[in-house]
Amino acid sequence: MSRRRRRKLPAEPIDLRIDDLSHDGRGVGACGEKTVFVHGALPGERVSARVTGRRRSYDEAEAIEVIEASPHRIEPRCPHFGQCGGCSLQHLDPAQQIEAKQRTLEQNLRRIGKLDPDCLWAPLDGPLWGYRRKARLSVRYVHKKGRVLVGFRERYGRFVADMQECHVLDPRIADHLAGLSDLIGAMEARRSIPQIEVACGDDRYALV
Repeated sequence: MSRRRRRKLPAEPIDLRIDDLSHDGRGVGACGEKTVFVHGALPGERVSARVTGRRRSYDEAEAIEVIEASPHRIEPRCPHFGQCGGCSLQHLDPAQQIEAKQRTLEQNLRRIGKLDPDCLWAPLDGPLWGYRRKARLSVRYVHKKGRVLVGFRERYGRFVADMQECHVLDPRIADHLAGLSDLIGAMEARRSIPQIEVACGDDRYALV
């Protein structure tokens, strides 16, 4: 079986105008006839981007400079944003996040479900932060750090992000990340625990 030829990546950054937002929070632009998905870019922006991957029908890239910023761009609240893979839109105004998710829902109903609803209910309101009540947190003992990391995986790769805080997790989970690290680190089985499942209800929470 022949090996798949590895596509050579361009050494120089590319200049892109971002026209849309993908379902996973990446900006969508075009370089020539090819679609480019750009992490860290928002619709309406012009960015300089480094190509990180090439596929037959699209390329992937990372924004390295925002030349013209969207009026809806904001400063991410979390210091781990960009490295941690737990969320992807903290740089977008919350109201615009809801609109983007609503558009994705409508597109999926039409494209996948073959439905064209006469009307759609308005999105439910909720807290801007601490809204995530269920999560699968990765666990890894890192010898060089001398401790256990508990959190989401990094956006690229298999490593666990070194999270000191998380603003999207329910505070009943987020406030105990350091304690979970210490607890698991004190166990003999600390190298054998791959992940933790957490879930919060209105008046209680569970950890498995």
